[in-house]
Amino acid sequence: MNDWLTMEHDELLNEAIMSETPIIVVEGPTDVPIYEKIGRSIGKGCEVIAVQNLKGMHEGNKSVIEFIKLLNEVDFSGDLQKYIIGVIDRDSRYFRGELVEIPGLFILKFYSMESHFITKEAVKCVLEQCTNTSSKLVNEDIINFIFCGIIDELMELYLVSLESLKNACVKNYTAVATYSMNVTQMRNIGSFNAVKEKEQILREFGDENGLSGSFISLLEICKGKWVFSEFSRLLLKRVKNLYNSCGVDIFERCQFCFNDKKDLCSYKLETSYDQSQVCNIIKSNEGFTEFNYLKERLVNMI
Repeated sequence: MNDWLTMEHDELLNEAIMSETPIIVVEGPTDVPIYEKIGRSIGKGCEVIAVQNLKGMHEGNKSVIEFIKLLNEVDFSGDLQKYIIGVIDRDSRYFRGELVEIPGLFILKFYSMESHFITKEAVKCVLEQCTNTSSKLVNEDIINFIFCGIIDELMELYLVSLESLKNACVKNYTAVATYSMNVTQMRNIGSFNAVKEKEQILREFGDENGLSGSFISLLEICKGKWVFSEFSRLLLKRVKNLYNSCGVDIFERCQFCFNDKKDLCSYKLETSYDQSQVCNIIKSNEGFTEFNYLKERLVNMI
C-alpha cells in the first residue's frame, strides 16, 4: 500500500491492473473507513486512498476530480473505472452546473457522505445497542414511529438548506444561513426564523432547481454533517424517553414494567450516551446506510 502512495497516476493504474486490486480515491480521512467497510461488505478487497496521500495531490473533491482527469489522459484502451474510481460528494456544485460526467468519477446522489446514514436500520441499531430491548420489543411499528417522527423534525432544516444553496449559487446574494455555519450557530443567530419570512421565494428557487420539498430533496441540499448530527440528536432524545411509552399504544410492555419494576424497564438507556456516541454507533456499521447504489458500482470493478 505505502508504495502506491509514491507512484505517478499512470503507475498507480498499472499497479491496480497488475495486482487486480480495485482502488477507490476519496476526498479525505473520514471517508476512508466508511468506504473500506462498503468494500468489505461486498467481498471486495479494495484499497481506499485519501486523495491528499497521492503524489502531488491535496485534500478535497477538486483534487479527486483532478486525479481522475489525469487518469483519463493516460494512453489506456481499457475501461478505467473497472480499476480506479474517485468518489466525491454531490454538494452545491451540482446545482451550479459544475459537475461533469468523467469516466471513473462517481458522484454521490445526496449532498454528502453523511447524508446516507439517515435510515430505519440506524434506528433499530441504536435501539438494540443502547437499551435492553429484545428483537421481540423492537418491531417494525416502533421503528417506523421513531423514524417518521424524526424525519418530520428534520424537515426544519429544509428552508435553511435552500437559503444556503441559494447563497452558494447566486452571486452577491445576502443570506441569513450559509453552508459554512453549523446548526447551533444558525439557531443562535435566528436563521431558522429568518428563513420563514423568505419561504415563498426560497421554495420558488427550489422549484426552479427541481426540488420538491420532500425528504429526498432535503438530503440533496442539506449539508451532510447537519442532517446526520440532528438525526443522531433527535434519535437519542427519543430513545431516552422510550421507557415512558412502555405498554402504551404500539409499545409492548416489557416484563419488568409488567412486574412493576419500572426502574429496570427494557426501553431505558443501558448507560449514558451522548450525541457523538450515537453518531459513531451508526457509522460503525456500513449496513445501516443508503449506499446500495455505490455497492452496485463497486461490484463491477475488477
